[in-house]
Amino acid sequence: GALMAHNVLPDSATHTLVFVYGTLKRGLRNNHWLQHQTYLGEASLRGFTLFAVHPTYPGMVPGAGRVRGEVWRVDVQCLDRLDVLEEVDAGLYRRETVVLEEHEYAHHEVTTYIYNRSVDGCPHIGEVWLGSSRVGAQL
Repeated sequence: GALMAHNVLPDSATHTLVFVYGTLKRGLRNNHWLQHQTYLGEASLRGFTLFAVHPTYPGMVPGAGRVRGEVWRVDVQCLDRLDVLEEVDAGLYRRETVVLEEHEYAHHEVTTYIYNRSVDGCPHIGEVWLGSSRVGAQL
């Protein structure tokens, strides 16, 4: 209705809430893929474990613990581009609906990218990925 017109939460036909935890976060190298989308805030996801699956990006898989990241409201075109970035067709990541811990997102479908390959031998990196090489981030 009219009361919802200015709400930043999505109309599911045109927008999706996405939980990001790696290179798409603010200040990191792939955040430009979220240009013109809406940052909603920080959030956390329980029941997943974060690994350094590559020197330059993390991967999250179902497991013990929690992962902290950001929630963005994105349009359909952006979501399609993110699927390309995350190599969904090639099976690098898969996109699934998850439930965030924060109550304000409890009644909204949130999607995220789950690492879809083996994490054998990959280091576990706690709840937050800070970005690869902090030195590189300054250049």
